[in-house]
Amino acid sequence: MAVRLRLAALGHTMERGKIVEWYAAEGAPVEQGAPLYSVETDKATVDVEAPAGGVLLRIDAEADREYPVGATLAWIGDAGEDLPDRTDETVAAPAAVSDEQRVTPVARRLAERHGVDADRLEGTGPGGRVTKEDVQRAIDSGTAPPLEEKPSGEPAHDVVPLEGIRRVTAERLSAHWTGAPQVTEGLDIDMTAMRAFRNANRSEWREAYGIVPALNDIVLKAAAAALEANPALNAALVDGAIHRYREINLGMAVDVEDGLVVPVLRGAGKL
Repeated sequence: MAVRLRLAALGHTMERGKIVEWYAAEGAPVEQGAPLYSVETDKATVDVEAPAGGVLLRIDAEADREYPVGATLAWIGDAGEDLPDRTDETVAAPAAVSDEQRVTPVARRLAERHGVDADRLEGTGPGGRVTKEDVQRAIDSGTAPPLEEKPSGEPAHDVVPLEGIRRVTAERLSAHWTGAPQVTEGLDIDMTAMRAFRNANRSEWREAYGIVPALNDIVLKAAAAALEANPALNAALVDGAIHRYREINLGMAVDVEDGLVVPVLRGAGKL
């Protein structure tokens, strides 16, 4: 009997996931425990293993699209097995790609860097979406349509849907404005002594730990020391009350291709 593959919740907060890539094609044999597809959640991109061995009879979930938890993704079984029609599925198919979503974010960034009008390219992705490969192919062949200024009657912006990490980043940053009001203080600081300290200990650090702390690392250490000396600042407003935290956990924003991520250095005051 064929096995139905559903999108499983890979975390307590996961409600949807985007299928990034299938590692096997329809009709191909798959082994139990072998990576079958990758899915992007609100926190990471994860490889998912095949729950059973057999033939990948049908793929119902297209790559580069989001699906709710519980959606049917594919079927594994013996060759020739009968499967229910897609119209009988309890989970509705994802919405068609709108004009604003016809070009993937990565493809649009690549096109803008090379002055290419991605909206005029023919897409080979799911639903006719223009992918990074489509843009690169047009650039390499010299047939890429140039980016032209849009007439004043057209909107001077593009709408890109928030997905995965970017959506969670936006939600978390919005929440942080309420829980921990942002205060910006501009100061001129003489870093001469810090640079001298780093240069004087460079060889010793490399020999002992195999690395040399960057300037940002030392700034993080200074921030932890400042919070330890001023515990009233290590707090947040939660449900109308001030929560003062005993542990110092520092987050450092890092801008990567998929969005803004904030790795957390826990217990920074004890390091």
